[in-house]
Amino acid sequence: MNPKQILSSAVLLAVGGCMVGPDYRAPKTPVPDHFGATTQPVTTQPTTNPASTQPVAEVDLRRWWETFNDPTLNHLIDQAIRSNLDVRLAQARVLEARAQLEFNRGALFPTVDGNAQYTRSRASKNAFAFGGGGTTGTTGGTTGGTGTGGSTGSTGSSSGRSGFAFGFGEQNLYQARFDAGWEVDVFGGTRRAIEAAQYTLESQVEARRNALVTLLSEVARNYVLLRGYQHELQIVQHNVDAQQDTLNLQKSKFQAGIATDLDVAQAEALVNSTQSQIPTLQTNIQQAIHRLGVLLNVGPDALESQLANPGPLPQGPANIPPGLPSDLVRRRPDVRQAERALAASTANIGVAISDLFPKFSLTGSLGLESISLKSFANSSSVFWSIGPQLTWRIFDAGQIWANVHIQNARQQVALVQYY
Repeated sequence: MNPKQILSSAVLLAVGGCMVGPDYRAPKTPVPDHFGATTQPVTTQPTTNPASTQPVAEVDLRRWWETFNDPTLNHLIDQAIRSNLDVRLAQARVLEARAQLEFNRGALFPTVDGNAQYTRSRASKNAFAFGGGGTTGTTGGTTGGTGTGGSTGSTGSSSGRSGFAFGFGEQNLYQARFDAGWEVDVFGGTRRAIEAAQYTLESQVEARRNALVTLLSEVARNYVLLRGYQHELQIVQHNVDAQQDTLNLQKSKFQAGIATDLDVAQAEALVNSTQSQIPTLQTNIQQAIHRLGVLLNVGPDALESQLANPGPLPQGPANIPPGLPSDLVRRRPDVRQAERALAASTANIGVAISDLFPKFSLTGSLGLESISLKSFANSSSVFWSIGPQLTWRIFDAGQIWANVHIQNARQQVALVQYY
């Protein structure tokens, strides 16, 4: 079989090869079309406009925080997206998964290695044994190139040697070669590995999206809590001022003899009770600012100057679309991440099963080899080889089957996590 026939056979095996292992099909998880029986939009703010009770258009949730119309909140979220450590970690894992996919794809193609070397060697005179009394020996040794050994053999009839003689002088060897190898993916192990890497990449993309959704919700939540605490503190301080005026009035009336000391004590107790709420609210405000600092990956006091002054409470949209379509559940990043992880686990079963079958490879070499630099580039120095290779693991104490069982168990774990 000539090299063209060998290559053609390898291509046919690669194209027509099967793919062992189960093909992934997404599990069916029936859910209702809508959650809740609401048929009218929910009004979140008082309104007297009859038109506001009409169904509203679908809301774009990709930048949902902008519906609050708060420039400070928008700035905080943009900064969190750029600097949050969880999001940066998730992005690094996406890059890792993408690189792994490219690595697995490369296994489908041949590999070519280049090698060039020069060696100078001398054979040992004591490394060979001679015996017998050959009748006609050949002249010994190979010409030593630029070495000093020369030809040292003699005829077997005169020396009594076996007819073989060796040159023990020093000699040079120049070599340059290309080695190529291609493992033909007959049973689809490499293609299953590519499938698994693709699904893993998609899972990591959803993991990053999940980290982003969690981050944005936490930033918005803590910001709303901060403005709420600040607004409540203003109300408490206003109540303290009003109650202090009442206390002063009661004291004046007591001095005038038209109020009792009980009235004064009650007014003073009310002032003290309201004032006791101030430290708690101030602590809550500081904690909210510090939590935002952690989410934005900045120091605890970095946002103090920006957020210490009270701001308006964020106002959401006036209406919320009626009902919750089941597509919202399927669009959840954590659900999509679990589904893609299940797909990757299914593909890895095929990778493990492919180890039960033989591996077919096509190898070849092409190069130049000579003991003299002058003749190195001559056509007579060219050597080449090409041929198929088959390897099959005969015995491994059940390791392959154990790996298949491991991948099956991991698929079951991923399935339970998805449900």
